[in-house]
Amino acid sequence: MAVLTVSFVLYKTEIAEVERAIDQVYASNPDARIILVDNSPEPLVLAFDDRANVAVIRPDSNLGYGSGHNLAFALSKDDRYHAVLNTDLAYGATVFPELIAFMDAHPDVGLAMPRICYPDGSIQHLCRLLPHPLDVFGRGFFANAGWTRARNDRYEFRKWTYDSVAQFPFLSGCFMMLRRSVVDEVEGFDERFFMYGEDADLSRRIAQRHRTMFVPTAMVEHEYRSQGGGYRRLISKVVNLSRYFSKWGWWVDRERDEMNRKAIASLDAGV
Repeated sequence: MAVLTVSFVLYKTEIAEVERAIDQVYASNPDARIILVDNSPEPLVLAFDDRANVAVIRPDSNLGYGSGHNLAFALSKDDRYHAVLNTDLAYGATVFPELIAFMDAHPDVGLAMPRICYPDGSIQHLCRLLPHPLDVFGRGFFANAGWTRARNDRYEFRKWTYDSVAQFPFLSGCFMMLRRSVVDEVEGFDERFFMYGEDADLSRRIAQRHRTMFVPTAMVEHEYRSQGGGYRRLISKVVNLSRYFSKWGWWVDRERDEMNRKAIASLDAGV
């Protein structure tokens, strides 16, 4: 049994980036276990395959982000925490100790996310409401429209300071600190989502039962590189977000409205 397991899903990822990701985990938590899920069409040549605390899983095909992490969850069933991370992050040695201490002190928290910034130090607005179709498709197709910017300010809490502990129904999948027992409760990621929508869906299912918290004292830098991919990636985004709304509701989703209302009210009240 480990206190912490960390998993990364790889796809044609630069080896230097993977090595840096591993080194950062060990600098913050030397006893952590690391699981690499290599979805690349040609297996990455990983010189650290035989490192004692690093396990490598190579599926027969590219399973996507959530399904890849589900394979890692299967190896961490007895652990206390499981962190789902992107490889393009930079952080210091205090991040995992701070998040573990916070979640140890608050056993009702199922998911925590640190404060995440761009390399220039500006905040990434990754604390969000549960999405409405106008939020996501407006951002994708009408990004410069006034109504889209107004909705986006609300959706990503852009007028909030991002400097205090607070609860949100949707926290980004780039860094998810998960209580391992809660992963089993909600049965991990929904594998219907190949990419896009899987973090909103998992956050929501955890928020139905536990608190999902933003912890700004733990700070991470996220490169947030352009994903590119042209029309194929756009089609994937539309398909997977359509699956999300088909699952939870498009225009009518009373649970979404209530969870979003509570998140906004808690910030207005200073909670």
